[in-house]
Amino acid sequence: AQAKSKSTGPSAAKGGDLGYFPRGQMVPSFNDAAFAMKEGTISSTPVQSQFGYHVIYVEERKAAKKFGFNYVKGFIEQRLKMDKFKVIMDKKMAHLHEKAKITYLK
Repeated sequence: AQAKSKSTGPSAAKGGDLGYFPRGQMVPSFNDAAFAMKEGTISSTPVQSQFGYHVIYVEERKAAKKFGFNYVKGFIEQRLKMDKFKVIMDKKMAHLHEKAKITYLK
């Protein structure tokens, strides 16, 4: 209920439920915290990522499975697109920063 009413993340509508996800799918800080926790526990402190702060509840785990390429192809493509986008944006930001005239007011 709190996640639905207080969250600003995309999973808020589902009460914060992310469903099942494999190790490595989430950003590193979230992934590391979630996979270090035991079933039925809540993170003792909020976990910070580039998306904000997260309170994690691990309801249940499933045994790891091996998936074929066709199953993971979409995830791989999305990850590569995100990586490429980040490189392009970092270059644009660096270029804008070089051209910027910053004035500090006292």
